[in-house]
Amino acid sequence: MGRRLTGILALLATAPLLLAMQFDGPPRPLRPRPAPVEPLPPIQQPAPTTTLPPIQQPATTSALPPITAPAPNPSLPPIATPPAPPPVTAPGLARRKGDVQLTIRSDNPGVAITGVYEAGKAYTSIGLGTSTVQLVLSADADEGDATPCNTEEFEVRLSNGLFWHPIANFCDTGHVLAVPTARPPMPSPLPRAVAGFAWQLVSRGNERQLVYGISQSDATAFVASCPRGYGRVVAKFFADAGPKPAVELFGPEELLRYDLNLSPPASEEEGAANSVELFANDAFWNLMRRGLKLPYRIGNGPYAMLDTSTGKARIEQLLAWCAAR
Repeated sequence: MGRRLTGILALLATAPLLLAMQFDGPPRPLRPRPAPVEPLPPIQQPAPTTTLPPIQQPATTSALPPITAPAPNPSLPPIATPPAPPPVTAPGLARRKGDVQLTIRSDNPGVAITGVYEAGKAYTSIGLGTSTVQLVLSADADEGDATPCNTEEFEVRLSNGLFWHPIANFCDTGHVLAVPTARPPMPSPLPRAVAGFAWQLVSRGNERQLVYGISQSDATAFVASCPRGYGRVVAKFFADAGPKPAVELFGPEELLRYDLNLSPPASEEEGAANSVELFANDAFWNLMRRGLKLPYRIGNGPYAMLDTSTGKARIEQLLAWCAAR
Protein backbone atom coordinates (compact mmCIF):
# COMPACT_ATOMS: atom_id res chain seq x y z
CA MET A 1 0.00 0.00 0.00
CA GLY A 2 2.71 2.37 0.88
CA ARG A 3 4.65 1.51 -2.26
CA ARG A 4 1.63 2.22 -4.58
CA LEU A 5 1.08 5.55 -3.02
CA THR A 6 4.71 6.40 -3.46
CA GLY A 7 4.56 5.47 -7.18
CA ILE A 8 1.47 7.52 -7.81
CA LEU A 9 3.02 10.51 -6.18
CA ALA A 10 6.16 10.14 -8.33
CA LEU A 11 4.05 9.90 -11.48
CA LEU A 12 2.18 13.04 -10.60
CA ALA A 13 5.42 14.81 -9.96
CA THR A 14 6.70 14.10 -13.53
CA ALA A 15 3.41 14.94 -15.31
CA PRO A 16 4.16 18.69 -15.83
CA LEU A 17 7.55 17.77 -17.34
CA LEU A 18 5.94 15.41 -19.85
CA LEU A 19 3.37 18.02 -20.86
CA ALA A 20 6.06 20.66 -21.40
CA MET A 21 8.02 18.36 -23.77
CA GLN A 22 5.05 18.21 -26.19
CA PHE A 23 5.40 21.99 -27.27
CA ASP A 24 8.23 23.66 -29.15
CA GLY A 25 9.82 26.53 -27.34
CA PRO A 26 8.79 28.24 -24.21
CA PRO A 27 5.16 28.86 -23.44
CA ARG A 28 3.72 32.12 -24.99
CA PRO A 29 2.84 34.79 -22.54
CA LEU A 30 -0.81 35.69 -22.33
CA ARG A 31 -1.83 39.08 -23.88
CA PRO A 32 -3.82 41.34 -21.69
CA ARG A 33 -7.24 42.15 -23.02
CA PRO A 34 -7.76 45.79 -24.08
CA ALA A 35 -9.90 47.91 -21.95
CA PRO A 36 -13.37 48.48 -23.33
CA VAL A 37 -13.77 51.74 -25.39
CA GLU A 38 -16.19 54.21 -24.08
CA PRO A 39 -18.78 55.19 -26.74
CA LEU A 40 -18.54 58.80 -28.08
CA PRO A 41 -21.26 61.15 -27.10
CA PRO A 42 -23.79 61.94 -29.89
CA ILE A 43 -23.14 65.04 -32.08
CA GLN A 44 -25.37 67.86 -31.12
CA GLN A 45 -27.04 69.63 -34.12
CA PRO A 46 -26.97 73.44 -33.94
CA ALA A 47 -30.21 75.10 -33.29
CA PRO A 48 -31.89 76.43 -36.50
CA THR A 49 -31.41 80.11 -37.21
CA THR A 50 -34.22 82.48 -37.80
CA THR A 51 -35.49 83.07 -41.39
CA LEU A 52 -33.61 85.74 -43.34
CA PRO A 53 -35.64 88.62 -44.79
CA PRO A 54 -36.27 88.49 -48.60
CA ILE A 55 -33.85 90.37 -50.89
CA GLN A 56 -35.34 93.68 -51.89
CA GLN A 57 -35.21 94.46 -55.71
CA PRO A 58 -34.03 97.98 -56.56
CA ALA A 59 -36.69 100.30 -57.73
CA THR A 60 -36.95 100.64 -61.56
CA THR A 61 -35.55 103.82 -63.02
CA SER A 62 -37.53 105.97 -65.35
CA ALA A 63 -36.99 105.52 -69.15
CA LEU A 64 -34.17 107.57 -70.67
CA PRO A 65 -35.27 110.34 -73.01
CA PRO A 66 -34.75 109.56 -76.76
CA ILE A 67 -31.65 110.98 -78.44
CA THR A 68 -32.62 113.66 -80.87
CA ALA A 69 -30.42 114.82 -83.77
CA PRO A 70 -29.37 118.40 -83.55
CA ALA A 71 -31.24 120.80 -85.74
CA PRO A 72 -29.39 121.59 -89.02
CA ASN A 73 -27.37 124.71 -89.00
CA PRO A 74 -28.57 126.85 -91.91
CA SER A 75 -25.27 128.69 -91.97
CA LEU A 76 -23.30 125.54 -93.06
CA PRO A 77 -23.28 124.56 -96.78
CA PRO A 78 -24.64 121.10 -97.67
CA ILE A 79 -22.15 118.27 -98.20
CA ALA A 80 -21.63 117.80 -101.94
CA THR A 81 -21.41 114.28 -103.47
CA PRO A 82 -18.09 113.91 -105.36
CA PRO A 83 -18.53 113.44 -109.13
CA ALA A 84 -17.76 110.06 -110.72
CA PRO A 85 -14.19 109.80 -112.03
CA PRO A 86 -13.79 110.12 -115.80
CA PRO A 87 -12.97 106.98 -117.80
CA VAL A 88 -9.31 106.04 -117.70
CA THR A 89 -7.56 106.83 -120.95
CA ALA A 90 -3.94 106.19 -121.77
CA PRO A 91 -2.15 109.58 -121.59
CA GLY A 92 -0.72 110.96 -124.78
CA LEU A 93 -3.18 109.19 -127.09
CA ALA A 94 -5.38 111.55 -129.06
CA ARG A 95 -9.03 110.56 -129.33
CA ARG A 96 -11.51 111.69 -131.95
CA LYS A 97 -15.13 110.90 -132.52
CA GLY A 98 -15.59 107.17 -132.92
CA ASP A 99 -12.01 106.29 -131.93
CA VAL A 100 -11.53 103.55 -129.36
CA GLN A 101 -8.65 102.51 -127.16
CA LEU A 102 -7.26 99.02 -127.70
CA THR A 103 -5.34 97.16 -124.98
CA ILE A 104 -2.94 94.41 -126.07
CA ARG A 105 -1.62 91.94 -123.49
CA SER A 106 0.82 89.07 -123.94
CA ASP A 107 -0.24 85.87 -122.18
CA ASN A 108 3.24 85.64 -120.59
CA PRO A 109 4.34 88.61 -118.43
CA GLY A 110 7.96 87.70 -119.20
CA VAL A 111 7.48 88.33 -122.95
CA ALA A 112 7.26 92.03 -123.83
CA ILE A 113 5.50 93.69 -126.76
CA THR A 114 8.11 95.55 -128.78
CA GLY A 115 5.96 96.97 -131.59
CA VAL A 116 2.49 97.15 -133.14
CA TYR A 117 2.20 97.74 -136.89
CA GLU A 118 -0.41 98.10 -139.60
CA ALA A 119 0.60 97.92 -143.24
CA GLY A 120 4.21 98.20 -142.15
CA LYS A 121 3.63 101.45 -140.22
CA ALA A 122 4.13 101.59 -136.46
CA TYR A 123 1.22 102.59 -134.23
CA THR A 124 1.66 105.36 -131.68
CA SER A 125 1.32 103.34 -128.51
CA ILE A 126 2.07 103.41 -124.80
CA GLY A 127 3.75 100.62 -122.86
CA LEU A 128 6.17 99.27 -125.46
CA GLY A 129 8.77 97.07 -123.79
CA THR A 130 6.20 95.69 -121.32
CA SER A 131 3.59 92.94 -121.53
CA THR A 132 0.71 95.47 -121.90
CA VAL A 133 0.40 98.10 -124.63
CA GLN A 134 -2.36 100.63 -125.31
CA LEU A 135 -3.14 102.35 -128.59
CA VAL A 136 -6.03 104.08 -130.36
CA LEU A 137 -7.93 102.55 -133.27
CA SER A 138 -9.12 105.34 -135.57
CA ALA A 139 -12.73 105.43 -136.68
CA ASP A 140 -13.50 105.16 -140.38
CA ALA A 141 -14.92 108.44 -141.67
CA ASP A 142 -16.32 106.64 -144.73
CA GLU A 143 -18.38 104.47 -142.37
CA GLY A 144 -19.89 107.38 -140.44
CA ASP A 145 -17.12 107.44 -137.81
CA ALA A 146 -18.04 103.91 -136.81
CA THR A 147 -16.00 102.24 -134.10
CA PRO A 148 -13.48 99.89 -135.73
CA CYS A 149 -13.76 96.27 -134.73
CA ASN A 150 -10.72 94.93 -136.56
CA THR A 151 -7.78 96.02 -138.63
CA GLU A 152 -6.14 94.82 -141.81
CA GLU A 153 -2.46 93.87 -141.83
CA PHE A 154 -2.32 94.15 -138.03
CA GLU A 155 0.97 92.87 -136.61
CA VAL A 156 2.24 92.48 -133.03
CA ARG A 157 5.96 91.95 -132.49
CA LEU A 158 7.27 90.32 -129.32
CA SER A 159 10.61 90.27 -127.52
CA ASN A 160 11.06 86.53 -128.19
CA GLY A 161 11.23 87.13 -131.97
CA LEU A 162 7.61 86.21 -132.68
CA PHE A 163 5.63 88.27 -135.22
CA TRP A 164 1.89 87.59 -134.90
CA HIS A 165 -0.81 88.61 -137.38
CA PRO A 166 -4.18 88.09 -135.67
CA ILE A 167 -7.61 87.67 -137.16
CA ALA A 168 -9.74 89.07 -134.35
CA ASN A 169 -12.88 91.10 -133.69
CA PHE A 170 -11.95 93.65 -131.05
CA CYS A 171 -15.56 94.64 -130.40
CA ASP A 172 -16.37 91.08 -129.31
CA THR A 173 -13.54 91.13 -126.75
CA GLY A 174 -14.18 94.58 -125.27
CA HIS A 175 -11.24 96.02 -127.25
CA VAL A 176 -8.75 93.78 -125.47
CA LEU A 177 -6.43 91.57 -127.52
CA ALA A 178 -4.64 88.63 -125.86
CA VAL A 179 -1.40 87.67 -127.61
CA PRO A 180 -0.27 84.01 -127.53
CA THR A 181 3.49 84.08 -126.93
CA ALA A 182 4.44 80.37 -127.11
CA ARG A 183 7.14 79.86 -129.71
CA PRO A 184 8.04 76.33 -130.84
CA PRO A 185 11.73 75.70 -131.55
CA MET A 186 13.12 75.35 -135.04
CA PRO A 187 12.39 71.78 -136.19
CA SER A 188 15.35 69.44 -136.05
CA PRO A 189 16.22 67.88 -138.34
CA LEU A 190 14.94 70.31 -140.96
CA PRO A 191 12.29 68.94 -143.32
CA ARG A 192 13.26 68.35 -146.91
CA ALA A 193 11.66 70.08 -149.85
CA VAL A 194 9.34 67.81 -151.82
CA ALA A 195 11.07 66.36 -154.85
CA GLY A 196 9.82 67.88 -158.08
CA PHE A 197 8.36 71.04 -156.44
CA ALA A 198 9.24 74.22 -158.34
CA TRP A 199 8.17 77.88 -158.56
CA GLN A 200 6.01 78.93 -161.51
CA LEU A 201 4.73 82.41 -162.38
CA VAL A 202 1.43 82.31 -164.30
CA SER A 203 -0.34 85.25 -165.99
CA ARG A 204 -4.13 85.35 -166.04
CA GLY A 205 -5.19 88.63 -167.59
CA ASN A 206 -4.50 91.41 -165.11
CA GLU A 207 -3.55 88.93 -162.43
CA ARG A 208 -0.28 87.23 -161.67
CA GLN A 209 -0.14 83.94 -159.82
CA LEU A 210 2.89 82.36 -158.15
CA VAL A 211 2.62 78.59 -157.62
CA TYR A 212 4.89 76.27 -155.61
CA GLY A 213 4.24 72.67 -156.61
CA ILE A 214 4.52 70.23 -159.47
CA SER A 215 3.52 71.71 -162.81
CA GLN A 216 0.35 70.40 -164.46
CA SER A 217 -0.71 68.45 -161.36
CA ASP A 218 -2.74 68.80 -158.19
CA ALA A 219 0.41 68.62 -156.09
CA THR A 220 0.48 72.22 -154.87
CA ALA A 221 1.61 73.50 -151.47
CA PHE A 222 1.47 77.30 -151.89
CA VAL A 223 -0.13 79.88 -154.20
CA ALA A 224 0.17 83.69 -154.10
CA SER A 225 -1.72 86.06 -156.41
CA CYS A 226 -2.75 89.68 -156.94
CA PRO A 227 -4.02 92.09 -159.65
CA ARG A 228 -1.54 94.64 -160.98
CA GLY A 229 -0.97 97.55 -158.61
CA TYR A 230 -3.33 96.16 -155.96
CA GLY A 231 -0.69 96.52 -153.25
CA ARG A 232 -1.81 93.36 -151.45
CA VAL A 233 -1.05 89.71 -152.06
CA VAL A 234 -3.31 86.79 -151.20
CA ALA A 235 -1.29 83.82 -149.91
CA LYS A 236 -2.88 80.36 -149.80
CA PHE A 237 -1.61 77.24 -148.07
CA PHE A 238 -3.10 73.90 -149.08
CA ALA A 239 -3.33 71.67 -146.01
CA ASP A 240 -5.95 70.41 -143.60
CA ALA A 241 -5.64 72.72 -140.58
CA GLY A 242 -9.06 72.59 -138.89
CA PRO A 243 -11.69 75.33 -138.41
CA LYS A 244 -9.21 77.96 -137.07
CA PRO A 245 -6.09 77.50 -139.17
CA ALA A 246 -2.77 79.26 -138.68
CA VAL A 247 0.63 79.07 -140.33
CA GLU A 248 4.06 79.41 -138.68
CA LEU A 249 7.01 80.32 -140.90
CA PHE A 250 10.49 79.93 -139.36
CA GLY A 251 13.10 82.52 -140.30
CA PRO A 252 16.73 82.58 -139.14
CA GLU A 253 15.86 84.70 -136.07
CA GLU A 254 12.15 85.44 -136.29
CA LEU A 255 9.06 83.25 -136.27
CA LEU A 256 6.09 84.56 -138.27
CA ARG A 257 2.65 83.39 -137.16
CA TYR A 258 -0.44 84.22 -139.21
CA ASP A 259 -4.06 83.43 -138.45
CA LEU A 260 -5.67 82.18 -141.64
CA ASN A 261 -9.13 82.09 -143.18
CA LEU A 262 -10.53 78.83 -144.47
CA SER A 263 -11.44 79.74 -148.05
CA PRO A 264 -13.49 77.69 -150.56
CA PRO A 265 -11.89 76.41 -153.79
CA ALA A 266 -11.27 79.10 -156.39
CA SER A 267 -11.65 76.62 -159.25
CA GLU A 268 -12.28 72.97 -159.97
CA GLU A 269 -8.55 72.35 -160.12
CA GLU A 270 -7.96 73.97 -156.76
CA GLY A 271 -8.99 72.52 -153.39
CA ALA A 272 -9.99 74.32 -150.21
CA ALA A 273 -7.20 76.52 -148.89
CA ASN A 274 -6.14 78.45 -145.79
CA SER A 275 -5.55 82.02 -146.92
CA VAL A 276 -4.36 85.40 -145.67
CA GLU A 277 -4.15 88.74 -147.50
CA LEU A 278 -0.94 90.66 -146.83
CA PHE A 279 0.49 93.96 -148.01
CA ALA A 280 3.38 93.65 -150.42
CA ASN A 281 5.81 95.09 -147.84
CA ASP A 282 4.82 92.64 -145.10
CA ALA A 283 7.53 90.79 -143.16
CA PHE A 284 6.30 87.56 -144.79
CA TRP A 285 7.30 88.72 -148.28
CA ASN A 286 10.52 90.31 -147.01
CA LEU A 287 11.47 86.88 -145.69
CA MET A 288 10.34 85.05 -148.84
CA ARG A 289 12.40 87.28 -151.18
CA ARG A 290 15.68 86.49 -149.35
CA GLY A 291 16.02 83.13 -151.10
CA LEU A 292 16.09 81.02 -147.93
CA LYS A 293 14.95 77.53 -147.15
CA LEU A 294 12.03 78.23 -144.79
CA PRO A 295 10.45 75.51 -142.63
CA TYR A 296 6.74 76.04 -142.02
CA ARG A 297 3.78 74.32 -140.42
CA ILE A 298 0.02 74.61 -140.91
CA GLY A 299 -1.88 74.19 -137.64
CA ASN A 300 -0.52 71.18 -135.75
CA GLY A 301 0.36 69.33 -138.93
CA PRO A 302 3.78 68.09 -139.99
CA TYR A 303 6.62 70.47 -140.83
CA ALA A 304 7.30 71.20 -144.50
CA MET A 305 9.78 73.31 -146.45
CA LEU A 306 9.46 76.31 -148.77
CA ASP A 307 12.71 76.38 -150.73
CA THR A 308 12.67 79.97 -151.95
CA SER A 309 16.27 79.75 -153.20
CA THR A 310 14.96 78.21 -156.43
CA GLY A 311 12.22 80.82 -156.92
CA LYS A 312 13.73 84.10 -155.73
CA ALA A 313 13.48 85.80 -159.13
CA ARG A 314 9.82 84.81 -159.64
CA ILE A 315 8.91 85.96 -156.13
CA GLU A 316 10.44 89.38 -156.88
CA GLN A 317 8.49 89.60 -160.16
CA LEU A 318 5.19 88.91 -158.40
CA LEU A 319 5.80 91.52 -155.70
CA ALA A 320 6.80 94.13 -158.28
CA TRP A 321 3.56 93.42 -160.21
CA CYS A 322 1.44 93.79 -157.08
CA ALA A 323 3.13 97.04 -156.02
CA ALA A 324 3.20 98.63 -159.50
CA ARG A 325 1.58 102.05 -159.81
